[in-house]
Amino acid sequence: MSDTKAQRVALVTGGTAGIGAGIVSRLLKDEYIVHTFSTRTERVDAFKEEHKNQRLFVTQGSVEDETFRAVLCHEIEQRYGKLDVLVNNAAIYLSGGYLEEPTDHFRKVLEVNLVGPYAWAQTFRPLLGKGNDPCIVNISSVCAMGTYRDCSSTAYTASKAGLNALTERLAMGLGPEGIRVNAVAPGITETPMWSGSHEKMREIVKKRHVLKNQIGTPEDIAGAVAYLASPDARLVTGVILAVDAGYRFM
Repeated sequence: MSDTKAQRVALVTGGTAGIGAGIVSRLLKDEYIVHTFSTRTERVDAFKEEHKNQRLFVTQGSVEDETFRAVLCHEIEQRYGKLDVLVNNAAIYLSGGYLEEPTDHFRKVLEVNLVGPYAWAQTFRPLLGKGNDPCIVNISSVCAMGTYRDCSSTAYTASKAGLNALTERLAMGLGPEGIRVNAVAPGITETPMWSGSHEKMREIVKKRHVLKNQIGTPEDIAGAVAYLASPDARLVTGVILAVDAGYRFM
């Protein structure tokens, strides 16, 4: 076991692109040891090459893979004997309308976006219990905070609304163990998901963002995660923190 008692150890699910990559970069900047993964080998290799940081560990795996989850948990336990921060970031968005999405599509989104965070929290709970000011940060969505026409997937909206409820439920249940649980709910954030549809993104921002023409970046979301993971937020639990430029008011 490495001598990392004083260093904070974080695990970010799906952290090699978009918001997840922004979170990983911020936590590395804040001197965390960070583990993350992607389903795509080329993305794992590119991310390692981009960062070249001895405190970063990137592997190939899926948020849905129970065996991978158990192996990664064992590896982190052997290396550090603890986990300080779990960021449930991995998610999928499949546009599908109101009641047009096939049920297998709906199940897939729920499996990744809602069952995934539950399973990862369940698996890593013992290691979080050994951490220093341990916490879970779930990446939700402003789509879960109201009924908005611009949120074009019922499955995604339902999965993130469920994640908000899960966040509050776990905050209540894990609080006596000293584990804080919060969520960050991004609004429109410029990520690869918007590739090829920047005009649509800017139309939504113009219509919905109270803060005029302010488009979110992965760094904005990462800043909120960094706060919730830090000692500055030691009394903060069960909070859904919207980082949405006021999207939810319009």
